[in-house]
Amino acid sequence: MEQKKGLVRWPEVHQRTGLSRTTVWRRVNEGSFPAPVKISAQLVAWRSADLDVWEASLQPIGTAGSKVAA
Repeated sequence: MEQKKGLVRWPEVHQRTGLSRTTVWRRVNEGSFPAPVKISAQLVAWRSADLDVWEASLQPIGTAGSKVAA
């Protein structure tokens, strides 16, 4: 299946974040991870730009008030 430009599916989300599916969905429900967009009844994808913003909001480990990705 061809991906729409700017949208990424689960394998790339996992590769970029290192998070498990369970952790991603828990954080989506908590509001601490970007919500996916629904493509069809059983298909979701994340906006690449939303993931970029989320990644930029993380601070390196060891800094005051650090946010940890995993």
